[in-house]
Amino acid sequence: MSAGPDIPLADGFAAPDRAEWEELATRALRGRPVEEALSTDTPEGVTLKPLYRADDLTPGAAAARAAIPCPDDRDRWDIRQLHCHPDPSQGNADIRADIEGGAHAVLLGLDSEARRGEPAECGTDGIVLRSLEDWLVLFHGVDLAAVAIGLRAGASTPAAAAQLLACADRQGVPPSSLTGSFGADPLTGLARDGRLPAPVADQLEATGDLARWCAGHLPGMRAIEIDTGAYHAAGATETQDIAFAAATGVAYLRALTDAGMSVDDAARQVGFCLSVGTDVFQAIAKLRALRRIWARIIEASGGGMQARITTLAATTAARMMSRRDAWVNALRATASCLAAGVGGADSVTVLPYSHALGVPEARARRIARNTQTILMRESGLARVVDPAGGSYYAERLTSDYAEQAWSLFQDLEGSGGMARALASGRVTTMLEQAWERRLGALARGRDVVTGVSRFPDLDEAAVPLAEVETPAPVRSARRFDVPGDGDPAALVRAAAAGADLATLLTPLHGEPLIMNAVNQHRLGEAFEVLRDASDRWRTRYGRRPAALLVQLGTPAEYTERSVFAKSYLAAAGIGAIEVPVETAEQAGNTLAVHDVDLVVLCSSDTVYAASAAAAAAGLKASGASRVLLAGGPGEDEGTLRSAGVDFFIHAGDDMLSTLTRLATDLGMTRP
Repeated sequence: MSAGPDIPLADGFAAPDRAEWEELATRALRGRPVEEALSTDTPEGVTLKPLYRADDLTPGAAAARAAIPCPDDRDRWDIRQLHCHPDPSQGNADIRADIEGGAHAVLLGLDSEARRGEPAECGTDGIVLRSLEDWLVLFHGVDLAAVAIGLRAGASTPAAAAQLLACADRQGVPPSSLTGSFGADPLTGLARDGRLPAPVADQLEATGDLARWCAGHLPGMRAIEIDTGAYHAAGATETQDIAFAAATGVAYLRALTDAGMSVDDAARQVGFCLSVGTDVFQAIAKLRALRRIWARIIEASGGGMQARITTLAATTAARMMSRRDAWVNALRATASCLAAGVGGADSVTVLPYSHALGVPEARARRIARNTQTILMRESGLARVVDPAGGSYYAERLTSDYAEQAWSLFQDLEGSGGMARALASGRVTTMLEQAWERRLGALARGRDVVTGVSRFPDLDEAAVPLAEVETPAPVRSARRFDVPGDGDPAALVRAAAAGADLATLLTPLHGEPLIMNAVNQHRLGEAFEVLRDASDRWRTRYGRRPAALLVQLGTPAEYTERSVFAKSYLAAAGIGAIEVPVETAEQAGNTLAVHDVDLVVLCSSDTVYAASAAAAAAGLKASGASRVLLAGGPGEDEGTLRSAGVDFFIHAGDDMLSTLTRLATDLGMTRP
């Protein structure tokens, strides 16, 4: 297109005036100050304002942003698919399908036995790789030089890395052609699994050996990837997540420099993987804040400009995934993926919508993969470096997160570092407190899990899953001489000769370190317990628990609270039958023709004042064992309770507590 003259679209319009806007907004809010009415607080205590301007930026924000080096040739992020099917042959089929469908990288989640460094048995919660033969089956027909490989092997990382390298050698792929990350992260593994097979010092030494091996022989591989998913699933706030990542990174940076590496070389061996939720701007700010903090750490450590570039992966958060109405997870994942891409992630893993239910089948993995392809290729999100940069809101939130996370990071370092914070239980305490606050917000409806705590679908269709069988453990039939120092080169030679995972781990074991693992959660799990109880009730009685919604008055008077009550009760798996009545006297007559377990009065406050007490009394007289009222108790609570109202349900109440008490009263929670 030829360039044309500028079109003066703003001509004739007065310059916007903030004071005038605030006056109009205050009038619309019926006199409430704008900041008071429209500001919200994040779980960290950061206040989100309704409007941001240039003067809302913190001093030095522009300089802080400019000081973070970013690659200027970015035209995509890597689509990194998670693979956790226990059977390597099925894993091979899945990997080949993903690569053909556009994935650039694979992330291998080993089973929990391997992650704990105890691979004697085989689990079904991850891919089972015990021998070189398993790896050869997994990567049969896969060009290891053309796809980036990520490992989630926990305490088995050095041994699994050796088997991967032996597999590449068997395929004729030189080590210099491999790209990706071995994913060593012993401190986070201790928090997630509650166990290390040797003391922290020994684990850090082994990590340093692996990093030096990578630096010398594997230019495209990183030894370390700090995955904070366990902390995030335990309830961590965004700034806690950043601080834990930074403190863990510093612990590894020290271990690597103690092993003789320069700061620049050590920094290149450290990558990060953060979990991102559905609040797009908060997730964007989180990723940008971590980049800023890590760049500052490397700068303070004497690292050069290129060493300050953070290798950053993102995963859609496991804690937001639901087992109920799992199809909604695809929407949550889309918002998270958008945030990860705009936030500058180098690679993104979108968890399939059925992740919380079991091993995903082909359609779920395809949708997860194509979500990224559409956002990246059709929406063009990867074509701009730091697309959120310059937004007053994003810049201020990034600064707020960075400052708060930096303060916590300094506190952790001043108290002895991340290893001591884990061993002392401090991290666990922080996470438990954060989860209790988050659960409180969910219980009172301030936070919502769509399809679970609000607007549940009691007739949801079953979600298909992949078929999984427990593989038989494979053990070496002969003895292997593996040097006791766990030298990476010796481990690779032993792996190539056929040593199984348990044998390769022998020199890496010592006196085990055991602690309580952090308690990981999903946001909807407490409500899903009630839904499970409803399913058991349906199996026992042939129907779900049911409520009769007695709708008093006209549709204009009862519809809002009737819709609310139906969604409220459905969160516990209680169905609803809606019956409109014109007068309180008619309310009691509705019970005779309906098989229900409770009754809910639904109408406006005006109708309640005139008719609720009489309606409740009539329902009780007709045999209703439990009468609820949709609305707050107000000044007439005593009168209404005397008339027979047992529960009040309303916006802002402790919904989870009320539903739990109601389920107990109904007998739903009996085994």
